Amino acid sequence: MTQLDAPRGHNGSRMTEPSRGAYGLRLGPPLAEEELVDAPTSWPQWRMCWQETALERRQTQRIGPDEALLDLTPKGQVLVDRLTSTSTFLLPAPPQPEAWSHPYLSSTALLVAWWSGRRSFHAGAFVAGGGAWAVLGDKEQGKSSILAWLARRGYPVLCDDVLVIDQGQALSGPRCLDLREGASAHFGMGTWIGLVGARERWRVHLPETSPQVPFRGWVAPAWADEVSVGPVKVADRLKRILPHRGLTIPEKDDGKWLDLIARPMLELRRPKSWSSLDLAMSRLLEALPGL
Repeated sequence: MTQLDAPRGHNGSRMTEPSRGAYGLRLGPPLAEEELVDAPTSWPQWRMCWQETALERRQTQRIGPDEALLDLTPKGQVLVDRLTSTSTFLLPAPPQPEAWSHPYLSSTALLVAWWSGRRSFHAGAFVAGGGAWAVLGDKEQGKSSILAWLARRGYPVLCDDVLVIDQGQALSGPRCLDLREGASAHFGMGTWIGLVGARERWRVHLPETSPQVPFRGWVAPAWADEVSVGPVKVADRLKRILPHRGLTIPEKDDGKWLDLIARPMLELRRPKSWSSLDLAMSRLLEALPGL
């Protein structure tokens, strides 16, 4: 991947390359340093910027080998350029400061992962037993509540909504977790940051974590009448994972999928009530070390 030359200051001097990052990318302003992690020098540098653009100039989405144009929710587009390592947000007004780390960084993370041969997923992840566990789940399936429960009890949350895996390592996302109002009230955590992207968010600032952690396996939440935790058969894992791919673009069968489905997967079933969460999470954590 082509990296950007280090940006230059107003006097033409070369500015220091960013040493913080997320999702396998080194990132500088407008992302806040406290929402990033210390980045290995092997991570490529990437630049995020805004360009004032009228909404009526919206173009058709496209994804190619070196450039992609994607729609943003609820408005605007982002042009992601592999050759210049730049993501340009085409909006009539600059994004809210809180939006840069999430959700606006997500599309760039997914595209760069695809371009560089990494695997990416719409998933959260936490660290337990010396490794990272992905939490799959569509909207309203309790993924963020699981992560909030873990964060409240001191378990490192690696990422909120996008998981990038590179050579068996799960890469850290931004140091924030966005909750809905009900979850924020239940856990007593999160600061209201208003309407960011498509919904209102209560943001939890997460502590520093390792930039990459060995990937251990998967957790698949599901609603049920009773709490239970059990393994998912190898033959059933791929169909549970595929709906959560970061990009639904044909990928080479390079053996990475075989490695990912070989990792253990647990199904976490519980009633759709706050009262069931403590028992469900206790059983989940008891089951993890034995895998």
